[in-house]
Amino acid sequence: MSAWFTAQLSQSTNNYTTQKKHQPQLSPEQVVRRYYELAPSNRTQAKALLSESFKEKYRQQNPNSDGKSPFWDSVKQVEIVKTERINNEKMQIKIKYIYKNGRTYCESQIVELIFEKSKAQWFINTIDKNQSKQDCGK
Repeated sequence: MSAWFTAQLSQSTNNYTTQKKHQPQLSPEQVVRRYYELAPSNRTQAKALLSESFKEKYRQQNPNSDGKSPFWDSVKQVEIVKTERINNEKMQIKIKYIYKNGRTYCESQIVELIFEKSKAQWFINTIDKNQSKQDCGK
């Protein structure tokens, strides 16, 4: 093999490895769906999908919180009824909360994500309630 060919092959392999290392494991929509799937029953894993900035903001707003959430303790399941991409980092979602007492509640939220290259992962950075509705239709 010529030195030139070997150098080109090595460069190609390095580029592929670098690109692969920085490709996200989950898409932004998958991160959001996974978060709401986990939040009612496994908050530790759900919190792993939140950015450090999001978690710090929560700690500042809830200084006496021991990490427990009366809200999530009351939720049995969350269904994402609809997702709509606003741009690469932001989406509007319509979600339906199903409470342990059988009640349901729907709301629309704007979810913003950030991509952390060092972890090759999207994280939820902000969740803003857009509007609340009792109607859970699409």
